[in-house]
Amino acid sequence: MIKDKKILIGKLSFLIIIVLMLGWISLSRFTVKADVSSKPAFTVSIDSYTPTNPSVGEDITIHGTITPQPFQMAVPAKEIVLVLDTSGSMADPKTGNINDSKIEKLKVAAKNFVDTMKNESNLKIGIVTFSTNSNINEALIPASNVTELNRVINGLKANGGTNTGEGLRRAAYLLYSSNNSAANKTIVFMSDGEPTYYNGQTNKGGWKYGNYSGKYYEYYGWYFLGGSYFIGNYGSDDNHTPSGYDYRKGPYEGNYEGYKYQNSYNSYYTDITKSEADDNLLKGTGYSDDNGYCLEYAKEIGEIIKARGYNAFSISYGLDDSGNAKMQQIHNSMSGNSSNFFTTGTDAINGVFNTIASTLKDTYTISNINFNFNFNDGAVIEAVGGNTIRLNDITYKKGPENNGVSTYTSPPIPFTITIKSKIPGDGIPVLSNSTITFPWNSETVTTKVPATTINVKDNNLPGINVDLASVEQNPCKFGDSVKITYNIIPQDFVYSDMSSQLIPKDVVILLDTSAGMNDGDKLGTFKNAVWNNLLNNSIFNNKPMKYGLVTYNSNAIINQDLTTNKTQLNDNVIKNITLSTSNERNIGLALEKANEILQKDTSDAKKYIILISSGNVNYTETQVNNIRNNGYKVLSLALGNTNDVNTDPSPTLNQLATSLGGTSQDYFISVKEGNNNATQNYVMNNLANRINDDFYKTYNFSDIKLNLDLNGNFDAVSGLLGSGDKRSIAVPNVEYKNNNGVWHAESTSISFTIKPNKLGHLSFKENTDINNLANTISYTGINKGITRAINTPTIDVISPIIVNHGIYGGIDNESKNPIIEPSNDKTFPKKAIVPMAISFDFYTSTTIKLALDKNRLIDGNIKVYKVNGGTLSKISEINNNNSSTYDIPIGDGLTNGDKILILYNSILPDRDDYYTNSVTVGSASPVYAILNVKGNLPDLF
Repeated sequence: MIKDKKILIGKLSFLIIIVLMLGWISLSRFTVKADVSSKPAFTVSIDSYTPTNPSVGEDITIHGTITPQPFQMAVPAKEIVLVLDTSGSMADPKTGNINDSKIEKLKVAAKNFVDTMKNESNLKIGIVTFSTNSNINEALIPASNVTELNRVINGLKANGGTNTGEGLRRAAYLLYSSNNSAANKTIVFMSDGEPTYYNGQTNKGGWKYGNYSGKYYEYYGWYFLGGSYFIGNYGSDDNHTPSGYDYRKGPYEGNYEGYKYQNSYNSYYTDITKSEADDNLLKGTGYSDDNGYCLEYAKEIGEIIKARGYNAFSISYGLDDSGNAKMQQIHNSMSGNSSNFFTTGTDAINGVFNTIASTLKDTYTISNINFNFNFNDGAVIEAVGGNTIRLNDITYKKGPENNGVSTYTSPPIPFTITIKSKIPGDGIPVLSNSTITFPWNSETVTTKVPATTINVKDNNLPGINVDLASVEQNPCKFGDSVKITYNIIPQDFVYSDMSSQLIPKDVVILLDTSAGMNDGDKLGTFKNAVWNNLLNNSIFNNKPMKYGLVTYNSNAIINQDLTTNKTQLNDNVIKNITLSTSNERNIGLALEKANEILQKDTSDAKKYIILISSGNVNYTETQVNNIRNNGYKVLSLALGNTNDVNTDPSPTLNQLATSLGGTSQDYFISVKEGNNNATQNYVMNNLANRINDDFYKTYNFSDIKLNLDLNGNFDAVSGLLGSGDKRSIAVPNVEYKNNNGVWHAESTSISFTIKPNKLGHLSFKENTDINNLANTISYTGINKGITRAINTPTIDVISPIIVNHGIYGGIDNESKNPIIEPSNDKTFPKKAIVPMAISFDFYTSTTIKLALDKNRLIDGNIKVYKVNGGTLSKISEINNNNSSTYDIPIGDGLTNGDKILILYNSILPDRDDYYTNSVTVGSASPVYAILNVKGNLPDLF
């Protein structure tokens, strides 16, 4: 029993060991350690753009993200130059104790910095000081040489002015002249004052003197007088007496002509390849920024530092807001990393240096990162700030060292770039060929920026959007047609000045001047009423109105063609009208004159005729028809009840108005009512209200086209005009109508059909050339011709041939199609003969390539059939020549869609293994049939 237990325990133990081993094997197979790159790399994403609805020419900010990938490397070489201000202001103590001075506080902070960095491997430190000029106090030496570095720091003395630019230039020289170009180079710059000196060149390369015998102007600077230099203020007094120093003392006493140094410079001295600058290049006042020259020199050197990719930290030491702002400018010229700029008081300088030291110990910075726009000539996108944009530095966090190697990681870094579009439209390609690059050792690392698109509007009316609605058959088989549908979506628009959009009105007044107008002074009544209640009626203010006047009696004359000057019409024309002695009212002739006036205006103005008569009128039916056929709106005003004059055989004004299509609302009668003049008080005003039926313009756009470039990838099938790659499609008329102040047009759709002429990822030509836009909508807008880019689809075109390759199982009784079973999941004995089949739908003449495993043969010939309703019709037969490959041409007598069946018998080898046959039909990918050979055929005897 005990023995059995021992055996059982032993078996269980063995089983447990096996399970554990299997688990370890499984983990070792499926747990893969990710490879870490040996150099910096990153991916780039384009996230968004603002504004989301930009206009042509408007700044567009592209927002993207750089995602740095972790990388491993040996601790890199680093070089740090401390650039320290030792100008006279650094000696000022806060108290009587010299140890409270800025220079002494700086010494403590700098020595602590050196002490923090002393154990950093592969690090060198240099020290540069600047005051009136600059010195390289210590070239780059190992950080471990604390004694030497502290000796230099302890020896610092404060004196002179502030030549910031020269300090930075010498630091740049030190890093530039280093024999290790691959080192990570950093400048730590500290100053307590604004720049007061710089190094420059005069426009003649030396001192320039001037003879100033007239009135002196105020100027601070160095003056050469009698062989000596003086600092003084030459005031603007008439007797030339200077304030400060009198230039008349010395050899030039009594001479009112003095020499003055003139600041006139063409360039700054910015040659960092030289360790020293010539003494006569020193310029400046020593106590002011000399009109900004000193600051500009420092910034110009800063730009060189940035261009070389050096890392930079800046410390603004005890400055006011103005000084801090100038220090920030200098820092920004050197670095794109604003977090490396510090402002501090005297007591906190040590803490700032400690912060910088900790950062430099724990990080690795990649500078000189450029975003590169690669535009073609005539590009539709313009980069704001140049085609190369400097991006912010990437600061990697250093991980623990392991055998001298550390892993460096960085969080994602957002970035922005600014562009402008020169054209409007949808789907404008952006960043198609752009890259981000940075130097790494002796190479340039390049990352491609993903292309994106933007939609850009313009201010030309109307805006008509083109929306890619659908692409039927995408992906599609080669040989199939693709139907593309666009929605044409007119954008609503409004006008701030709605009166400018009113349909203009042309109003011609036909005035009776027969003797009958004398009765009751009807003419005088009309003259008053027409101005007060028609021409000068407030309801017509700011509306596009023109007026004309025809008078008639036995004849008719045009008194005034159409005019917008209603005051002139009233004062110079209407007020001067006199009456005829004739009682005849030939209004038919007046209608002809009115038609003559109105036909001169070919605009879309709405046209009115106002008939005014004191009695019955004469006209012909032809004259009436001519007016009625032109669609004029006719209003009538009878002065006196002309309907009561039935003894007159001529028609009444009402009868004429009715003949011209007028209604009862268009016919007005004015009669005397005691001393009140109804024409003056009511009727003319009512007539004016009848004219005040405002209508707004309607806009029709009938020349809209979509223009497309097929880019050699597609053939036009239907719906497209033109030839070759350049095609167009007409868009149905778009009509804008006003609805409560908003112009609106209905959307419509258009479709066309194309056929891809090759396999792959096919697209229309991109809109990258402003001089030859490929895909656009074009039309004549309200004020100008409009062309906008439009989106086009990308179509995936795949082979139309779906190939089945496997074991032949005959013809299915129901589907009447061949039965082909996969072979991969079956086992076959050695030397077996397996019936194999290949089937596909024919679409074009091609060659089928059958490739056998090198250890395989076929039994008999290869036979090709056409399958029709379950019946096999033999097309051809390929003789067996014991080859491993066979070319099988097909095509004669076949049409697209015919089902093809190829049969062959595969002889399996006399060895257990996996064997593969492949078949390739035309340009389609190979289709494999794998057979597993295992064991022998059964012995039947």
